[in-house]
Amino acid sequence: MNRLYSNSNQRKDFLRSALEKYGKNENVDIAVAFFTNADYIKYLLKKNCNVRLIVRLGFPTSAQKLSEIFSLQNVNIRYFTSNTFHPKLYIFGNSVAFIGSSNLTANGIQTNQELNVLIESEEPTFEDLKIIFSQYWEAARPLTKENLYEYGAIVTALENLNNRTEQNIISQLGRVEFQNIKRIYKNKKSHIEITYDSFLKRYELFLKEFQKLKEIYESLSVRKVKEKELPLRIEVDQFLNWIRQKKAYGDRYLDAPIRKSDELKEFIINSIDEFISDDFDDIFDVIKNRYPVINNFLKSELMIESLSEDQVKKTAWIIHAFAARARYYGGKEEILEVFSKENSLDKIKNTFKYLLFGTGDFRNRIAECISIDQYKLAHFGTSCVEELYGWANDKDIPICNERTFKSMQWLGFGKM
Repeated sequence: MNRLYSNSNQRKDFLRSALEKYGKNENVDIAVAFFTNADYIKYLLKKNCNVRLIVRLGFPTSAQKLSEIFSLQNVNIRYFTSNTFHPKLYIFGNSVAFIGSSNLTANGIQTNQELNVLIESEEPTFEDLKIIFSQYWEAARPLTKENLYEYGAIVTALENLNNRTEQNIISQLGRVEFQNIKRIYKNKKSHIEITYDSFLKRYELFLKEFQKLKEIYESLSVRKVKEKELPLRIEVDQFLNWIRQKKAYGDRYLDAPIRKSDELKEFIINSIDEFISDDFDDIFDVIKNRYPVINNFLKSELMIESLSEDQVKKTAWIIHAFAARARYYGGKEEILEVFSKENSLDKIKNTFKYLLFGTGDFRNRIAECISIDQYKLAHFGTSCVEELYGWANDKDIPICNERTFKSMQWLGFGKM
């Protein structure tokens, strides 16, 4: 996977190509200082995306280009007027983000010499970027026909945008300025609302589609391992793990067609047959090393309360999404050290107990453990929380993480 985009002919690393690659059936959040390229937004809409766009009203942002997309469905636009607003941020759902130097202009994403970096969802920075965008969105002002017209009139009245024009924009439209970046939300209600917007809808769809997959798997009356060794939901998860490793590796899942009804069922059955006959060692590692940790450490609140720091670390390490983050910290020992250092042992235990045994709907508890300061753990992001609940719950709720979504997309369930 290419991580660096500089719009170089030699490297063939044009940002526009990457933005188009990920812009399919996705919720796309864009925050840029300058906007002059309505064509890319129209492209996203044709690819069944929902777009939230934040721009700065000031040179060279084009009132005409904004007007071309203003009334289109599935586009919401907000703005700042202060020239201190200067980010270049593109977020594609829970998949990837791009940050760098490219504004949403034809030159910025195609011809200028720029530098932009792809951030994967497993990277700790990814969740920070989503929070920062949410803070931008809350602070920005919704664009209306009236202030878009006013902005266009100001720009048209002057041959060149200069300091006087900036003053006129602020005078007529008001100073809309982002005050500061807060990495952690203090307002419980707003954070829950943000989390529900980005998490619950996707999670509900996943639960529904996973149930279809599990029913197909179960209908075959064949297992790779015995039920007493692993619950069916975890074997199905290992089937998806196999898909990610053997079939949907890299970006291959992005090009998978959406399969319907009998076609989807036939494709899944053929894939399961191949999985059953394949010598896949990971599932035996789960039986021997991972699943016993769940049974020994997380089956009751009393078990969790008695955990030592080393046992907590061992529990965290069974989480695939957590282990995947290790490469960004230097390795296994480094991420475990950071995790235990920045989260007190009591807080980790309380979060685990609340997630697995708290009152109320489990979906709400997952959302709160992702977002609320009382339960949110440093270096233990959305996929880690979803996955831990899937491993340890007694309600047959499946394991969920980004690997799962990519594998199901490759099978033909579409983007979730």
